[in-house]
Amino acid sequence: MPSNAGLSVELHGYHYALKPESGYAWNKKVFSLLYQLFQMSVFTGPETGPSITISK
Repeated sequence: MPSNAGLSVELHGYHYALKPESGYAWNKKVFSLLYQLFQMSVFTGPETGPSITISK
């Protein structure tokens, strides 16, 4: 994380960061939310067992 960054993430060897700014707190909130959404979209949950189908 760069020393002057307010928030930073690393992806594929690149760092994306926001510098701390007064009066623009929504930038950090939106960046955080986008990062969380990204993490949720790439999360692979635990494997479930085979599905069971009951046919009539």
